[in-house]
Amino acid sequence: MSCQNSILLFLRYVFDGKVAMIIWVENPIGILIEHKKVYESYKNYFEYLWKTATR
Repeated sequence: MSCQNSILLFLRYVFDGKVAMIIWVENPIGILIEHKKVYESYKNYFEYLWKTATR
């Protein structure tokens, strides 16, 4: 499996004070984290990446 394919196996969603993680394998696994510090960390990281991304 190439690195490019493995990136698509693990998705994260940051919304409404929550972080959802989905691992797309034969039997998909979902994890929902409802924790303010975890949410803020992922949100800040996303905002940093968004601001520094080249277009």
